[in-house]
Amino acid sequence: MKSIKTHILILLILITTSSCVTQKCPNCENGPPYPNAHRVYRGKWYDTYDCGRYLINNECYKKAIPLFSQAIQGNPTDTRYARSYSTHFVKDYFPNREQGIAWYFLGEYEKAFTALSLSIKQFNSEKARYFLDKVNRARFKKMRISPTQPHIVFNRIHKNLMFTNECPVIISGRITDPQYVFQISIDNKQVFQDYSAREVTFNHPLYLDEGSHPIDISAQNLNGRKSSKSIIVQVDRTGPKIVIHSKRASMCDGIILDNFGLKHIQINNRIIPCQGKKKVPFHAIITNSSIDIIQAEDLAGNVTSIKHPIWHQTHYPDRQFFAENERKWKHYYSDARQARTQSIHIHIQDWQPFDYSYLPEMNIQGEIFSKHALTQLTINSNPITCDSETNLIFSKKVHLTPGQNHIEIVAIDQKGNTQQHSLSIYRYIPESQKNKHRLRLAVFPFETIPVKMDATQFSNALLDALHQQNRFNIIVRKQIHSPKSFWSILSFQSQTETADALSHGRLIKSPKDIEIYIPLVTLDSQILGYADVYIPLESQHDLKKAMTRLVNKLIYRFPLSNGVVKDFDTRHVCANWEFSNGWVL
Repeated sequence: MKSIKTHILILLILITTSSCVTQKCPNCENGPPYPNAHRVYRGKWYDTYDCGRYLINNECYKKAIPLFSQAIQGNPTDTRYARSYSTHFVKDYFPNREQGIAWYFLGEYEKAFTALSLSIKQFNSEKARYFLDKVNRARFKKMRISPTQPHIVFNRIHKNLMFTNECPVIISGRITDPQYVFQISIDNKQVFQDYSAREVTFNHPLYLDEGSHPIDISAQNLNGRKSSKSIIVQVDRTGPKIVIHSKRASMCDGIILDNFGLKHIQINNRIIPCQGKKKVPFHAIITNSSIDIIQAEDLAGNVTSIKHPIWHQTHYPDRQFFAENERKWKHYYSDARQARTQSIHIHIQDWQPFDYSYLPEMNIQGEIFSKHALTQLTINSNPITCDSETNLIFSKKVHLTPGQNHIEIVAIDQKGNTQQHSLSIYRYIPESQKNKHRLRLAVFPFETIPVKMDATQFSNALLDALHQQNRFNIIVRKQIHSPKSFWSILSFQSQTETADALSHGRLIKSPKDIEIYIPLVTLDSQILGYADVYIPLESQHDLKKAMTRLVNKLIYRFPLSNGVVKDFDTRHVCANWEFSNGWVL
């Protein structure tokens, strides 16, 4: 009797044990044995997903699909962190995406499209986008859809011509294509695009010198068809020229000139459209009022103006330089001691010989008096057209670099007399735009999953790309091995300096590809956002390009904002925030 009970107990133990191991991961004939065979395989959704990943990495797609279906029944949502039990999580759980990839390699493109679209809806990963583009290409080819071409529409372009005085020049517009816009290039440089879409807007800065610039824009869809357009960008930073022919007590006559055309002129309260005319005469009656003004604007947006008090200015102070820093009056700066002996007099409005600015560009405006006809006028070697005038008002937009900037104005008359005028302007960076006030981001070394590999090159490439964009206040952290509190890990040399957010990226490596995932997490463990890139096997040599794309994604998701402060207190700032190009403070 005792032996019977012993046998029954052993049988029950065997039955219970066998029920824990319901099945084993099938081996793939194309690759090595299942690497996690040492683990207890209970057939849970995370077990079947791990087994499916092994099969798909070794091209056993038919065997992988039912395993992903079982995983979806247990947990149907694609995510970077899937809770398995208690406080345990499965990282990078994407059963719908991996099943869609398997369907793609089996030629079941509609099923692959459905699975990948669902994965993107649940969690937008670049790997899913990459294979969805491949699926759409295959679908178009299989359905024999007639190829289309991208349709390119520009903003602020009239008859393929753009007038501007901007620095940088913003080329913007929209591209549409029912077969998905896949790639955009402007001036032979690829424009950052997060993913392919039927409609894509672009906003690309170009740093162009003054002059005429042909710019080529091309777009390619998933079918490989390209469209190209060429435009002419006319960069004009020279304002209209106001030539004074005669000035009397109650009257002023002259002509307004611009090489590329005038938009309108304003004489006192009257605005006169010019419709692109390059030469417009004017006749103004002086009323001895503070509103007496002649102002001209050209097609590029440059403005030149002259106000009544300056018309009657016939003498200059004896001191050599004006020293009114606050500019309570609209002074013209000139070297007054030389004014009595020189035949050419140059007077600069609102700027002193040694001045400063917080803006990236400034408008130099001045007036020239000459006894003889002028033949040449240059500002920093950039010519302004002269046609034998003796009294003219000019303006020029000048780009300023941080630090000291020197501006040289030279005028020459027909007798060969030369007058040189110098300005020295120091450009300061506004305090709010300095890097030290931006989000303090602690960058930790990469975590590698599932195999051990050297991640130093990835970390270095990421840091280089972050420093080049100058978006965050980067703080590099070494790997912490000793147990410390969360707050001590984020503390730095002084206890008052802490990071606002941390970034601890992961490398998810397989035999065929690498995924790089970087979340931005705040101190209270809230995820601000994330960025990821997918690197297939054939592109793994171009690490720098992948890291640049990763950083562009981060900046695209966390643009710097620009706004006018309306109200503030010790904790909050109320402003009308605006976003421009995704980069502006």
